[in-house]
Amino acid sequence: MEKYLKLMNDNSYAEYMEAKEKGEVVFEKEYKHGCTYVKDNKSSYGIRISFEVEELESLFEDIEPYLNYDKVYVLMNGENKTILEKLSHLRVMYFAYDMRREIYDFIPYNTSLTLKEYDESEFEAFIDVLGKAFVPVREASRLEPFNWYLNNQEEARKNFEEAKNHGFYGYYSEDELVGVLGIEFNTIDMIAVKNEYQGQGIGSELLKEGINRLVARGKEYITLGVLAHNEKAIDLYKKHGFRVTGNLCVLEN
Repeated sequence: MEKYLKLMNDNSYAEYMEAKEKGEVVFEKEYKHGCTYVKDNKSSYGIRISFEVEELESLFEDIEPYLNYDKVYVLMNGENKTILEKLSHLRVMYFAYDMRREIYDFIPYNTSLTLKEYDESEFEAFIDVLGKAFVPVREASRLEPFNWYLNNQEEARKNFEEAKNHGFYGYYSEDELVGVLGIEFNTIDMIAVKNEYQGQGIGSELLKEGINRLVARGKEYITLGVLAHNEKAIDLYKKHGFRVTGNLCVLEN
């Protein structure tokens, strides 16, 4: 399991180990050129398929019992057409890219930002910035609901509290929240800028700050994920040394 999950990024393996420690992994199996595991998310099942599994008949038999539940998500790196055809009864939620930057002879960026750690009292401001900032790209990807944070506030609240354990920050102009940065393990998990402040270089500064903080934690490379339709963000990441290393397909019933 470790070998195939780490081929994607350390975050994928860390998520698996965290779920394993919590007793949430209900099935796992390693194949010749890949692996799969199933996580019980309480209200849904998450099925992760990693790399080019060749024993497809065995794979489908293994995950079949979990595909019949009311709510199930399948995360698969790559676009294996055979698997997609077999799972054609599921809806494609989105395609995304994995990106990575190696850290060599790194000189910390000089950034102009002062970040403040997330506090529960700022919850409304955070869901406002995040919800509206991601609407255009979610619309382009036909990923509903377009304002996920507004429609899933309780789940967002839990996610924010969990994110604080790894690094979840706000950037303020005077007393107004205008940017959000989330980092986790060796991954820049989230960057968002309030709509009215976009185009002013704040996203670039947040990215630099995220890189600085992860390098300070001793990370030798940094990863991130981005929706395939978010060309503006992809260009920004490439300008800062990131390259596409793989793609991800997410399905749901």
